[in-house]
Amino acid sequence: MARYARYRRGVRTGQLVMLVAGAVAVVHLFAHFGAFGTQPTGWEDLLVGYPAAGLLFLGGAYLAGRIAPK
Repeated sequence: MARYARYRRGVRTGQLVMLVAGAVAVVHLFAHFGAFGTQPTGWEDLLVGYPAAGLLFLGGAYLAGRIAPK
């Protein structure tokens, strides 16, 4: 039973990380619209915005998509 509980905790953690990735992407989109005053610089765009959201999403999908223990 402990293995299944650990598995479910990992799935929920992965789903939470994917939700955070979506929030990062939305905030970055709003930053492009200038909602926070200035638009992101080139380096922020390359290193922080969508790539960070993509990496978070992939990590969360890995955690959430693991096969259940038998």
